Amino acid sequence: MQYEEIIREIARKNSQVSQYQFCCYRANLDSDNLDSDNFEYLFPEKTFRVHRDDIRLGFVADLRARHLPSNEHVIGLTSLVLIDGNEFHLDMADFCCEKSEEGLEDVRRTLTSLRMRRGFVMDSGNSYHYLGANFRSKSEFLQLMGRLSDYSCIGPNWPHYQQLKEFSVLRITPCFKFGKKIPQLVERFDDPQLYFLFTE
Repeated sequence: MQYEEIIREIARKNSQVSQYQFCCYRANLDSDNLDSDNFEYLFPEKTFRVHRDDIRLGFVADLRARHLPSNEHVIGLTSLVLIDGNEFHLDMADFCCEKSEEGLEDVRRTLTSLRMRRGFVMDSGNSYHYLGANFRSKSEFLQLMGRLSDYSCIGPNWPHYQQLKEFSVLRITPCFKFGKKIPQLVERFDDPQLYFLFTE
């Protein structure tokens, strides 16, 4: 299961969201690994919004055809969505832990600790992405990015750059020139502990 199917599922189940924001940016060898002190983060070259009615089978291929200027560029989903004309943010996280059962357990513990209730854990190539199905206000989003900096399994630079942009980004298309494959679903995350925090 790839990001297109997951975004379509989120759009189907959240009719109150009218638009989703995407972006185009230049990829490089380390753009999925933001824990390097030598990494120069590449900000999106442009952003564009897609109405929920246009999120249908094949829409990611359409975005690539319309918006990618070269084979060094990729499409990213941003956290920003519109609900009744107001901006909210999807939960997102970009992990830097090893792809292993231990690494996946770190991902689960982190998501539970942050009360990120429902979403999708993706194999990003180097590590894992998390795309949530819940929404936050801008202030709550900025607070979340600040909290992510406290977790060693999150690339230490990633939250800072998302705060600078005031939205977060996860890559959803491949860049075969740099060996970046299409992210694939690892598991659906829905932690029942979060609904019974006050149960004795």
